[in-house]
Amino acid sequence: SQATRSFAIDCEFIKVRQGKGETLQTWEVTVSVGVVSEELETILYARVQAPPRTQVFDDAFARTQGKLEPDWTLGVRLEVAQALVRGLLEDG
Repeated sequence: SQATRSFAIDCEFIKVRQGKGETLQTWEVTVSVGVVSEELETILYARVQAPPRTQVFDDAFARTQGKLEPDWTLGVRLEVAQALVRGLLEDG
């Protein structure tokens, strides 16, 4: 029997907006995801792109606490990061 493994997942978010006037929408988006083992070994890290055609209006926490550089076009699409994490958790 294989021992159960535990992982910790950490994500950083920024706030973006899109549209103008009555069509203005704002939401939080993931810009990084990390997975570490119980021994705090980095198992996976992915920098995630902000969605296209959005304007960043609050990235203070990701810059100051997450220590990320503010090029929010850098990284993989969110779907790629999700598939990587899903694959890791399914394969254990």
